[in-house]
Amino acid sequence: MHVRVFYAFPVKYTHNSQFMEYSKHNIFAPIRGTHDHYLVNLLYGQADILDAAEAEKYQSGEALTDPHYIEKNYVVEPAEEEKSYRRAYLDFIDDRENDEVQLFFVPWYTCNFKCSYCFQDEYTNQKEAVKPEVVDRFFRYVDSAFAGRKKYVTIFGGEPLLTSPAKRETIQRLLE
Repeated sequence: MHVRVFYAFPVKYTHNSQFMEYSKHNIFAPIRGTHDHYLVNLLYGQADILDAAEAEKYQSGEALTDPHYIEKNYVVEPAEEEKSYRRAYLDFIDDRENDEVQLFFVPWYTCNFKCSYCFQDEYTNQKEAVKPEVVDRFFRYVDSAFAGRKKYVTIFGGEPLLTSPAKRETIQRLLE
């Protein structure tokens, strides 16, 4: 899927002695096969589908003075947006210590799919399976480094379900 992001001009205006502009966190793009566009702002958790008339309003800069766009923080005062971003970032830093941890275990890169987008064919494929000691060491590290935290392990790399006795044994050990 190819997404083109449009930047509307003008993107700034002054209102009640306040300098306002489109949020730096807006994502605005057409919806394929329609005249509609989506407008998303991940910082403020907003998302809207704009019909052709609203999309034109956004692109022309008319939305800069629309209370609806200001209320949803698609139009912002830059210094206030910077404060919001900093608060969100600091909240993320605080929360990540309590969030679930995703860990990846890559036992091999062997794969029979040959997907055109895949980067894994650049890696040397291991001929032998991962030794049980390596799996055990991995989980000892996980238990030690992430003690008391929620965690989940993703088996990644090539096709982990390719059949061979050694690979089945490795997968079985990972599941234990």
